[in-house]
Amino acid sequence: MCNKQLKINNKEIDFPEQCFGDLDQDVLDDVRKKLCTELNLETVCLDNVFYIFDNMDLLNPEDSIRGKLVKSFVDIKGEEPQNPNALYRLVVDSVKEKASYEFDSGTYEDVVKNKGITRSEFDKMLNAHKKESKNGVNETQEYINNLSFAKRRRYNTALGNILEMQQSESLRLIKIKIYNYIVEHEDSLDDIESYLKEISKLFDDDFDVEFTDDMKSVQYIMIYYMYASGGIL
Repeated sequence: MCNKQLKINNKEIDFPEQCFGDLDQDVLDDVRKKLCTELNLETVCLDNVFYIFDNMDLLNPEDSIRGKLVKSFVDIKGEEPQNPNALYRLVVDSVKEKASYEFDSGTYEDVVKNKGITRSEFDKMLNAHKKESKNGVNETQEYINNLSFAKRRRYNTALGNILEMQQSESLRLIKIKIYNYIVEHEDSLDDIESYLKEISKLFDDDFDVEFTDDMKSVQYIMIYYMYASGGIL
């Protein structure tokens, strides 16, 4: 995808999406020749290769990308994401991680693994932010709605912050520990308030300094309800 129209032999290809396989044969031969020279290949197949032209707001690219991502989510899943900002952060962090990989990739499979995001991987990201996902978010929101007014505001703020930090590696490791604890003690965790008192004693000190006590509590609640609903990490 590019924010500049495709230009071949000084001629702009004025289409938002162009399959190289549909180009005139002389143009296709020219593109193929240059690619083979650049990549030191004998031949390349362009039958299913597309050039996608899309306008981008260069002054506020994040807002533009976030809006397009939400629109794509709605088009694909038929609903709005649970938390658009968290979805945006998940996708952006994943892209940055792939972009930062600088080692050689000897095969196409390595290129896809180390530098690309497959359709199934992207779909998994989208599914993680569907409203009916078994991630405990809806149940956590219901729990928060039953709190006192002041505490409800604090916990809603903490929930938003937690959702935007789900890709944190340190948080991921803590979530695994909490989940495993629940697996091992599920028969004694019927009461969520007792669970929160016990789990906070065990794991509060494992969180990084940027996690407030409210954020820790909300994360405990999310995993509790995620496990109860049949979700897995």
